[in-house]
Amino acid sequence: MQWFLDTCMCMCIVRTSDSHSTQPLSQNQSATNFPLRIIIIFIINMGILVDSVYAVNIAGIRTYKWFELLLLKLFSGPLRRKMISEAEKLGIVFHLPGQLNTDISKEEENRILQKSGWPSIVRVKINDNSVFPQIANKGALGLGEGYINEQWEIVGGDDEKIRAHVPSYGKQRL
Repeated sequence: MQWFLDTCMCMCIVRTSDSHSTQPLSQNQSATNFPLRIIIIFIINMGILVDSVYAVNIAGIRTYKWFELLLLKLFSGPLRRKMISEAEKLGIVFHLPGQLNTDISKEEENRILQKSGWPSIVRVKINDNSVFPQIANKGALGLGEGYINEQWEIVGGDDEKIRAHVPSYGKQRL
């Protein structure tokens, strides 16, 4: 859009410089406007070039992120296991879909609490396993999108416990 506005502005400059007199331009007058026209055409073409390079860059980044998400989905099993083990270090326990027993033993809970250093465990119910590649691909944005899309939810935790765990996310990514 910017190159279009620049083009219009440059065309107005050229036309106003050509229309100072009602007489036809002499050979001398045309020659004096020639460098100005070359500069204007160069500026217009550079604007188009910059916009094109930017568009190609954005398309490349989007394509890369799409392929990355596909690869993460392909290896979602190992990714899920890694994220679950890293979350335990933060005192977060995941309850996966199809998991019949969502309770953990007192020994397991103590092990997780000792490993994390937190006074309590935050329990997260995963409603859709596709949230793991999404979080790995988009980071905090993927985590928020997953929550809004109800791919995961907090189970049996109060806000104070959850807020206590949130600052750790910035220091150690899942």
